[in-house]
Amino acid sequence: MNAPWKVIAAFLGVFVAGAIFGGVFTLRVSISRTAAPVPAEQPLAQLPPSPNRPVVAGPEVKSEGAVAAPKLTLTPALLRQLTQRLNLTPDQREKVRPLVNRASEDFLRLRQENLADNARVTERMYADVAAQLTPAQRSRLETMRDEMQERVQAERKRRADTAAAEAASRASANPDQPNGKRAPKVP
Repeated sequence: MNAPWKVIAAFLGVFVAGAIFGGVFTLRVSISRTAAPVPAEQPLAQLPPSPNRPVVAGPEVKSEGAVAAPKLTLTPALLRQLTQRLNLTPDQREKVRPLVNRASEDFLRLRQENLADNARVTERMYADVAAQLTPAQRSRLETMRDEMQERVQAERKRRADTAAAEAASRASANPDQPNGKRAPKVP
């Protein structure tokens, strides 16, 4: 290696090119994921779900064999992180707990609203697409829709089973502690 500066310049060039590509890619993806405004003639609040089909997506969807999405709470993990990183006193922790709990409930509510909106948009899309299709194509669209619903339900069941297995494993590892929490080590 007669010219180590060339190797360094090559590595810097690759790094800069990666940073530029990553920035452009992230910008494009974030723009494409930004929700387009819904036309005024069909606001989301006025779109009822299809009466003859269960909603494909949503947090509390119940149909034959469907598993409801687990209610996730951020309170314990967030409170633990705040306590550890900020060295909260017990008094501060008790004052912060309701604030974190409220934020956790707000996040859950927003998630449920988002999933319900997604389900309404999906229903509207299927109805609009079906209106443009021949009867044979509509039949295939229904088949595609049923297959997607089965995949969603299978994934929900898999996640619920995994969560239950993890909870059972934690509980069996620490039978004395509720929720599988470990007891503090005593020297």
